[in-house]
Amino acid sequence: ANNIYEVQVTVSDGALTDLQDIAVSVTDVNEVPLITTGTSFSIAENTTSVGTVVAATDPEGLAITYSLGGTDAALFTLDSANGTLSFNTAPNFETPGSAASSNSYSLDVTASDTVKSVVQAITVSVTDVYDTDSDSDTIYDNADNCVNTANTDQLDSDGDSIGDACDAFPLDSDNDIDGDTISDHIDNCPVDANVDQLDTDSDGMGDVCDAFVNNDLNTTPSITAPAGASTFINGDGNNEVGTTQPDGTATAAITYPSDGTTGHAVTQPDGTVTSARFMAPGADIIISDNGDVNSSVRVNGVYVNVQATSDGNTTHQLSIEINGTIVTTEATVGFSGATTLVDADGSIETNATLADVNGTLINYVINTEINGSSRYRVQGGDFNTTVYASVPGASTYLGADGNITLATPALNVNGNMVEALVTTNAQGESYTYFRVTRPDLSVITTPTLNAINRFEPGNSVTINDFDGFYEFIVQTPLNAPLLF
Repeated sequence: ANNIYEVQVTVSDGALTDLQDIAVSVTDVNEVPLITTGTSFSIAENTTSVGTVVAATDPEGLAITYSLGGTDAALFTLDSANGTLSFNTAPNFETPGSAASSNSYSLDVTASDTVKSVVQAITVSVTDVYDTDSDSDTIYDNADNCVNTANTDQLDSDGDSIGDACDAFPLDSDNDIDGDTISDHIDNCPVDANVDQLDTDSDGMGDVCDAFVNNDLNTTPSITAPAGASTFINGDGNNEVGTTQPDGTATAAITYPSDGTTGHAVTQPDGTVTSARFMAPGADIIISDNGDVNSSVRVNGVYVNVQATSDGNTTHQLSIEINGTIVTTEATVGFSGATTLVDADGSIETNATLADVNGTLINYVINTEINGSSRYRVQGGDFNTTVYASVPGASTYLGADGNITLATPALNVNGNMVEALVTTNAQGESYTYFRVTRPDLSVITTPTLNAINRFEPGNSVTINDFDGFYEFIVQTPLNAPLLF
């Protein structure tokens, strides 16, 4: 193991013999260094560090120095001692700077041990990132709560995702839908402009949106039931009407005369009850011959309807007028046992509980606000996933399999009808995707449901209408935004 090889040579003439010991020594010859890293690297725009892109070894253990050449070498700096490569100036994807006017930069890196050297060609690719900043406040538009008004602090006092700097009502999350300068939470006609707030019959509903200006008949509820229905007035004056179907399905409707509120319930043969309670006075109830029940009321300029079918499914709807068009936000629970509460202001909340395959109780809460926005929450033992759509007119469906999907109204994009959807399963995982209906009525979804657009339980997803396009904002439980 010392590079000296010893041999013995014997010479003979047939009569006499002689021996000679010989030592052969092998001396070192310098060998070329070996570059061990790859040939292509990628960085995001607006950054300079490419990283240590060159690593080499020398068989003789000599120190290696690095140098840079190639078409785009002038745009980079290479540390001669450790091979760290960086841009001299952060590249801009929208303004490619390579010699080929592209976002692909060509370099030749030389590694030398002072005696011999080796050259390797490498390519550095620059990738695009969202970097539009309309108001120049250093916060990109897809994360800025005031896109056109500079507000570096992003202060949002009322938590409505509109920064105080551009929020007409920075201390009121209800804002002002009808543009009459009166905040919705105190406006007696929130979707009909009425600066004077005139309310002739003092029923809390302004004259411009009150169908009964002089005598508010809307505070007198009525119940319509098929022939043969039973009626019962109990001791506290509540009026109850009930029907029973041949399959054992029962429908009950109750009015509370003291305050004009109403309620209805559909009972299944197994005892499961789907119910609704209207805290807004004056809701009317219609029971059909097959046991379906509809309850509806007009309050604060919105129309609210809750339907329970004889199989126990329930649907709630809220309809408002926006710019002369009636927009309906809807939520359906595809199994029995849901409970719905219509608040005195007309907002709706539906609660449902389902046991998943592991026996865990999963709670679902679906809310529709009087401005037409909608949201749902899926809550299990260790997660609480929320989805919110600020765009009126969304539809939500909760199936018996525990999957709940919220879909926005379709936007017309170059003849294609585009909907933004979020689906959350009973494990709290949420998926974001788009559904596109083409002019030929064929339907595609993009992206498909896979790990790329799947988010862990407990994340919240918000869908906004962003300058005519839908935008998803995903918030982790640690409040770290993921924007795309």
